[in-house]
Amino acid sequence: MQEEEGADVAGLGVSMPIPVWDTRSGENQVARAELEQARIEEDALRLQVRTEVIGAVTDYNAARQRLEVFGKDVLASAEENVRLTEKAFRAGSVGAPTLAMAQDDLINTRREYLDALREAIGAAAALERSTGGVVALREAGTEQLKNTGDSES
Repeated sequence: MQEEEGADVAGLGVSMPIPVWDTRSGENQVARAELEQARIEEDALRLQVRTEVIGAVTDYNAARQRLEVFGKDVLASAEENVRLTEKAFRAGSVGAPTLAMAQDDLINTRREYLDALREAIGAAAALERSTGGVVALREAGTEQLKNTGDSES
């Protein structure tokens, strides 16, 4: 309370900051930092996806090549070996143990071929997952699979 020319005067004051000079620099810095963090995370994710796709392509190509080798060379040789051994057995040139070994070799070769086929299918599925189904895969081993199913021992 103040006294002014014999009168008591009371007053009340309100103060409020006017944001004329407030540039919100703190908020801008936080926003820039969040943006930079988002860019870093995006780059890391892109690198992760790229690495996954490259790995899936490499695995798929290796599995396909292994399958082709088994279908063309190894499996055909084992089947031919059994046919020749059966002829020799019928002619009396070899005994039953030799025939059994040739058949066992064919069974093991077919098992390895099926493992290679399973690996190729898994690699193709992994490649399709990593690319979101964008990559169209060549059919690998279809001819070999048909030939394997047709042959009798």
